[in-house]
Amino acid sequence: MLAQQRHAEGIELAAIITQLDRGSAIAHFCSGYALQMANRHADAIVPSRGE
Repeated sequence: MLAQQRHAEGIELAAIITQLDRGSAIAHFCSGYALQMANRHADAIVPSRGE
């Protein structure tokens, strides 16, 4: 999705996956990465830290 510039969908999907598996470091990383790709760097800090 991100490669296709569908950032909003990628962010939403990553957030859902993170909610389903809050202990997954990969899910938190992907959520933060999706936000960064959408130039939402400040919003990406919390998911990337796993908070």
